[in-house]
Amino acid sequence: MDRLMKYVFVLALVALLGGVAAMMVLASRATAPAIDPAQSAAPQKPVLKIPPFALIDQTGQARTESVLDGQVTIVDFMFTNCPLACPVMTGQMQKLQKRLAGTGVRFLSLSIDPGNDTPAVLTEYIENRFKIDTANWLFLTEPPERQPRFIARSIFANDLMQFVEEQPADKIKTSVGGEMSNINHAVNLFLIGPDRRALGWYNSQRPDEIEQLFDHALNAAGQFLPKGK
Repeated sequence: MDRLMKYVFVLALVALLGGVAAMMVLASRATAPAIDPAQSAAPQKPVLKIPPFALIDQTGQARTESVLDGQVTIVDFMFTNCPLACPVMTGQMQKLQKRLAGTGVRFLSLSIDPGNDTPAVLTEYIENRFKIDTANWLFLTEPPERQPRFIARSIFANDLMQFVEEQPADKIKTSVGGEMSNINHAVNLFLIGPDRRALGWYNSQRPDEIEQLFDHALNAAGQFLPKGK
């Protein structure tokens, strides 16, 4: 084979191999599934929402989910006999209440121990243990005839996807001198928007997350409550 024929043969071979490679690329593009940009992005927090409920406040007045509708509310789930986490959560809520005064942000605490947290017990907790300003802060529990149905605990665990577990083997003292099973639970505070959806949740034991909650609550008040009302 002379030099010209060798040159022509090499060119033909290169062209053939290039065509095969191109066909393989096209075939892979045709068979590979399309990538959804949303799926390739960083994982997003799930959309959580507080459902309808029927409870009573610390005065015995019937309350429903309407206390959240159209409002910006910081919510926690607690019980008055909690020895450690709940007093910290209540203290953080109290500090936020003072810092957010005049913004229109409201506060709500739901008892996950309605069997012990009667309106009278909640009132003692509010007035004597913490001296809480209830002008824009409600405490909710079960009506006496329905105790304990654990509506708040169900909302906490199921609708807001938080850890909560009664621990019969771990006994704690009650405010009236008895004993009860400890309730181990998550310590998050929730920022709830006017449609009852959680705008965010924040670890009450982390100062940086409390600062985030303050900033986000302030922004939410400006967005949903322009006049702070």
